[in-house]
Amino acid sequence: MYSEFIERLQDLLKRVNVLEEPLHTEEGTARIRELEGKMAQAGFWDLGDRAQEVISEVKKLKGEIEPVVSAAGTVADLLELAAIGEEENDAASLNDLEADASALEQKLEKLELRALLN
Repeated sequence: MYSEFIERLQDLLKRVNVLEEPLHTEEGTARIRELEGKMAQAGFWDLGDRAQEVISEVKKLKGEIEPVVSAAGTVADLLELAAIGEEENDAASLNDLEADASALEQKLEKLELRALLN
């Protein structure tokens, strides 16, 4: 019962990993933190056009990276919950987890389409 579901989640994790590769999510996340640090510095908002460039870069990076990072976190959480459910032989939780996985699949399909079009 849970073993098939866990395999499904592992396939979702592979799909997320494929999306993460070209985005270099770790580097992008570090760059977001770096830019947000600059934005927090005194006088940043006095920079005018340069401030707008930094804001635009942060928005672009967040729009590309955060949905994929969120999906990766969701898959990891679902895998952990599935392992617990399997260990406890909890059939009731499986329905909830399957609903969450279906929602994640829809999200991944949109992310994959967006990646394909870019």
